[in-house]
Amino acid sequence: MKLFGISSRDSGMDAMFYIQASTKQQASFIFDFLATRLYAHCQLIEPLNETIIPSLSRTTLSLQPWSQNSQTRTSEMQMVTHGLTLSGAVMVEHSRQIVDFCDNLGLRLDAPTGKPGWTELINADCEQLNSPRLYPVLIQPGTEGQFQIYVPAPAVIDADTVIASVIDECFSDVTSYCLAGTPFPMTEKPVIRMEAHLSDAHTRVFELTFISYNLALSATVYDKNLRQVLMLCEDFGVTLQGRAGASCHAYMRNEYRRLAHVGVYSRSGAENDVRAYSSDKEETLIRQLMTQATAGSALIPARHGKQFNGVLMNANPSSATTGFIYLSPEFPQGQFMMTAEVVKSSCTPRGISYIETVDGYRFIVTAYDTKAMHSLTEFLAVNEDYFAPYRWE
Repeated sequence: MKLFGISSRDSGMDAMFYIQASTKQQASFIFDFLATRLYAHCQLIEPLNETIIPSLSRTTLSLQPWSQNSQTRTSEMQMVTHGLTLSGAVMVEHSRQIVDFCDNLGLRLDAPTGKPGWTELINADCEQLNSPRLYPVLIQPGTEGQFQIYVPAPAVIDADTVIASVIDECFSDVTSYCLAGTPFPMTEKPVIRMEAHLSDAHTRVFELTFISYNLALSATVYDKNLRQVLMLCEDFGVTLQGRAGASCHAYMRNEYRRLAHVGVYSRSGAENDVRAYSSDKEETLIRQLMTQATAGSALIPARHGKQFNGVLMNANPSSATTGFIYLSPEFPQGQFMMTAEVVKSSCTPRGISYIETVDGYRFIVTAYDTKAMHSLTEFLAVNEDYFAPYRWE
C-alpha cells in the first residue's frame, strides 16, 4: 500500500501519522477531508513522497531441511508470496541475517518440518526487537466519520503511549479510537532481479532472486509467472532489475502494458470528469443502496474498517472496473475512477452486487452491464490459483 505522511510544524518533519492514498492528488483530497478534525499545525509532508508498505499478498517464511541433503548442517529458507516459492541455503552462521530478514517483513518463521529448535531461537530473537511498526488506527469508530490512519510506534514497548500522544496532539475533536488489526512493518526495500536462461530441454526459464539483508532467495519462474513477478515488485515498491533490464525478456512488455491498465492502486480520472446526481431521487436511491447493503452485513472489513467504501454508478465491471464513485470520503462525489485489480465479485444476501480490489476497497456496483459482470465473475473463477494469494482473509 502507498502511504503519505502528515507531520506537525511544531515537531519537525518526521511523520506523526500516515494516510493511505494511491496518488498525490488523492492524498491532498483526503488531507483536506481530515483537515476539519486536525489542529492547524498539522500538514502534509512536502514534497509528497510516498512510503510503500507490502500488503497485497499473504507471505510466509520457514526453515526446512535442505532438499539436496537432509543430513547436512545446511537448511533451506523458504518464502512463499504472490503464488511464488523462493528459497535459499542458510546455515547457523546466517542467524543474524535471518532475524533481520524476518523482522524487516514483520513475520515469524512458520513451524518447520525439521530443526524446530533453530526456528524457535530465530523467532525468540525477533521478539526481542522493538522495531518500528505502522499501527492501523480507526478514529471515531462506529460513527459516520470513521476513518483509518497509520501511526508509527515501537513494535513491543510503549506503542499505546505513542499512539495516544499522536491522537491527542493532532486531532482536535477525536474522543475515541481503536486499533484496527495487526501492525505493518516499515520494510526496507529489497533488490529483486530476474535473468533468462535455457533449460536442458532448451526451453526458456527465468531465475528470480529476492535479496534483503545479505540473504538471497531465488526461484525458477516461467512465462505464466511474469504477472506475479511484477506484482511482487509493485508490492515492495521496487523496479525489477536485470543485466539488460526486465523489458528485454519475451512477453514482459505485454505484462507491463497490462499492469499500466490493471494496476495495484485504485485511481481517479481527470479532475473535471465528475458526474453530479441526476436528481434527488437518484441520490436517495444510491444512499438507500448503501444502507441496505450495509444492514446486517458481516463481511471482512474493507478500508477504514467499513463494509463498503462507496457506490460505483454506471459501472463497467472488468479486471479494472470503472464508474462514478459516490459516498466515499476518499474521492470527490461523482468522480470518475478506475479500480485496482478486482480479486472478487459477489452479492450481498439482498442481491446487491459488489467487488473487492487488491488494494483493499469494496465497492457496491450498480447500473452495470450484466454480461460484463458475468464475464468478470467467470474470469475470476477460471483464474482461481492466480487470485488466491490476493483474496482477503
